[in-house]
Amino acid sequence: MSPSSKLVLLTTILVMAAVAVEGFVLLGQREEILQTATRNETLARAQIMQAAIESQYLNDRTSLPEFLNTLRKSSENDTVAVLDESGAIISISGEPSLATNLVGDTELKTEIGQNRPTQMSRQDYVFTVLPIRLGSDRRGMLAVIHPLASLQSQIRYARRSLIIATMLVTLATFVIILFVTNRFLTQPLENILAGTEAFGSGDLDFRVVAPHGRGALFRLTMAFNRMADRLATQRHEAEQKAEEQLALERQLRQNERLAMVGRLAASIAHEIGAPLNVIDGRAEQLMMQPKAALERRQRNLTIIRAQTKRIERIVRQLLTFVRPFEASRQNVELQSLITEVIELVEPDAKNSNVKFDISGLKNFNLFADAELIRQVFLNLSMNAIQAMPVGGTLRIISEQDAVKKNGDLFTSVQFADTGEGIPPEQINYVFEPFFTTKRVSEGTGLGLAICQRIVEKHGGWIYVTNDPNGGASFTIYLPSSEKQAEKAPPEDANVTTEL
Repeated sequence: MSPSSKLVLLTTILVMAAVAVEGFVLLGQREEILQTATRNETLARAQIMQAAIESQYLNDRTSLPEFLNTLRKSSENDTVAVLDESGAIISISGEPSLATNLVGDTELKTEIGQNRPTQMSRQDYVFTVLPIRLGSDRRGMLAVIHPLASLQSQIRYARRSLIIATMLVTLATFVIILFVTNRFLTQPLENILAGTEAFGSGDLDFRVVAPHGRGALFRLTMAFNRMADRLATQRHEAEQKAEEQLALERQLRQNERLAMVGRLAASIAHEIGAPLNVIDGRAEQLMMQPKAALERRQRNLTIIRAQTKRIERIVRQLLTFVRPFEASRQNVELQSLITEVIELVEPDAKNSNVKFDISGLKNFNLFADAELIRQVFLNLSMNAIQAMPVGGTLRIISEQDAVKKNGDLFTSVQFADTGEGIPPEQINYVFEPFFTTKRVSEGTGLGLAICQRIVEKHGGWIYVTNDPNGGASFTIYLPSSEKQAEKAPPEDANVTTEL
């Protein structure tokens, strides 16, 4: 039930109760007035009859019954009886049974015995008894019995009238309250509710029709509409700002793309231009000196082939970086994978006098693509070896369920070298394509970019930092479970570098 319906019902009940209480009070007062009037009329008639009977009884006792009938004509509903001192009926006019009941009434008999005026009420009658003189030496009683049928009929009529009046007043009150409530309360509130729902659905152009008058609901409606105007204005301003911001972001992205394409083109031109210059120079020597010694010509051809392979390697890595791929995940034993990588880079490590420390390596399974993760481990190992040209130690450390982010657990594998570290001004660019700190002949600058892409494809991220004691460490975080591996990297995993 709605609040307005409850209000109407409660108000109607209160009004009905008030009308009913007032009606019952008035009805009780009316009944009392009618009963008092009836007793007074009966007493007055009895007193008139008392004087007439005393006079008639002195003159002619034998005509008393006819005289009583004559007196009764003024009120045919009354029963009149004359009693002697003992209470016996001398003469009666009217209903004999009523007189018999009168004589049998113990309380009334006691009053008669005391020879004094008495008036008593019963359920259906009013008894009025007055003392009379029956001659000079005798006394008796005059009894006038008045039925209350007429009074009871009037009372029933009054009660019915009260009930009908209460129902009519209640109905009229209900209709009036319902009309007033619906017009001045329910409808304005429903309009405000409709406006609220419209606002909730995004329609800020909706306005509530103001009710009549200047009451609280009118002020509430006007305040609501003013709020709607302000919100609409703010939304329009916000849309304009958003459009401007979006246009600015588009321009920034376009500039960033152009800048990236420019850097990429410059890097490609630099990476490919150097070997092309070498090839061009050696080819020119062969053309200019066709009769040069065989050994010199073979050396030039060997250099040309080496530079051609270098260009091929750059193009292949570039294709690997830009080509989409899918990771074929399965359970891979970490220790076996690290052992394979160490075997592959061991000759280079011996040449650079680099030792491996795997005392912190814990064995567990990774849910990953074995070939892609091997490529990441291999690249990081080679970078670490190349960062220690005069020797050092490559520490490989692993930890299962190392960190928890956004409710998910991630496993870590760290590659830490004891080289010179990464210059602070360059550490934020190490994952950009074609960025490298190596010599021209040692790398293309695509390795870390490819590693980052592979790790993010697995739902993880790479974290790089410089060790205060020297060297750099690259930490790979991969999901610990199969379900997590299908998710994107955590939002806060984009911070991948630290000084």
